[in-house]
Amino acid sequence: MKYYTITLFFLISLSIFSCKKEKLIKEEYTQYYVYDDGSDDNDSTIVGDDNEYVIDHIPDSLVLGYEWTLIDARVYVENLDKGYKNVYKYFDNTNNTASMSLFDPSIELMDEIEKGITNWYFSNDTFLLNKQYVFDFEKHYNPFNDLILRPYGLAGGTSRPITVVEADETHMKVSVRESNNSDNVYNYKYVSELIFERESVIPKIDTTFKDGYVYNGKWVYTDPDPSTVLTGTKWVIVRYNNGLSGNVYPNDTLDFISDTKYTINGGLPRSYTISNVVGNNMKSLSLYSLTTLGGDYSGQVMSTFMSDGQINNTEFHDVFNVNNRVTVWIERIQ
Repeated sequence: MKYYTITLFFLISLSIFSCKKEKLIKEEYTQYYVYDDGSDDNDSTIVGDDNEYVIDHIPDSLVLGYEWTLIDARVYVENLDKGYKNVYKYFDNTNNTASMSLFDPSIELMDEIEKGITNWYFSNDTFLLNKQYVFDFEKHYNPFNDLILRPYGLAGGTSRPITVVEADETHMKVSVRESNNSDNVYNYKYVSELIFERESVIPKIDTTFKDGYVYNGKWVYTDPDPSTVLTGTKWVIVRYNNGLSGNVYPNDTLDFISDTKYTINGGLPRSYTISNVVGNNMKSLSLYSLTTLGGDYSGQVMSTFMSDGQINNTEFHDVFNVNNRVTVWIERIQ
């Protein structure tokens, strides 16, 4: 039997469902425990002293051991300066891919999502992402009795706490990637909500949005500085140096064909991101599947690089291994 220690502070909010509120308030240092008794019903028991309080929960048996395929996704965005609360769809009829990192380039595979393709599988202690990437995994219930799934050991040693909002034999709705960020004009708080179907069954889902948020269409990030939009420009990697092989002169052409895609020498489209760096006057440029350098690379470039027409002597690092660093020289040709 597994126990999860929770503090009195959080349990006060739960006490409205019980007649024992006064006792909870008085016993400031009492520890309480939430446990799952292993039965199939959707409740757990909070135990403290001689009192027990039963509250609903989602049993992990509805989640573990099944394949989950992403079928819908949205993001709730709050402008902390203006007070606006908007909700956006990640996908539409023309685009089935998105990143849950709204303002910064993502360094984590979990942040990159694709409708009908992104696949999650949880066992007792491992998390399988997209049927090929394996991570360590823990689960627990928080003080509000929400089921928390926590893959860890991700890029940079990070974890991604996932709150299960709904789950049954057909679908799972989760809340993930809660973040605070800035576009160098306003400060934002945002969190993504993903909906999965279980092993190709037809799900029965409540697709309404959270109260208090206004639907505002598909999420599209607009850079406050339009001079850094790369779409329609071409650049050449004229030189790079990884510290081992000396200077290499590949002369590969990067053609930025959209706000999120580029090609190398006219090949298949690859993903890229460009965003502001909070706290300085730099831009963060990430080029994924950059075969010229042999992987996914990101670096901070001068905010004037577009008008300068060049990126000189700039360090880029492997987004999944920051110890792999390369100095690059890139020139604009169109």
